[in-house]
Amino acid sequence: MTWQVKLDSNHREIAENFRRLNWPHLDVARHRGLGFDFFTKHRDGFPILLELKRPGPPSARKLTDSEKFMQRLFPEFYRIAQSWQEVLQAIGLT
Repeated sequence: MTWQVKLDSNHREIAENFRRLNWPHLDVARHRGLGFDFFTKHRDGFPILLELKRPGPPSARKLTDSEKFMQRLFPEFYRIAQSWQEVLQAIGLT
């Protein structure tokens, strides 16, 4: 069985930047319904559940039900980013 998952347009760039930086991360975007795209860590060691959204109008940044659930469940660890710069802020490198 094949699972089709639509990745955000910036997903590949973010994944490549994580690899270039040699930053620990798991790309979990292909796991439907999980509620975030990357499992990574903050500079200080705590986990980060990172959800990517494509840049655009607010309607393009709406969270799905599973994303809202994870955000409510782990508000201190859940981050949303639209760019590599925002990812760097989320993991404490800027």
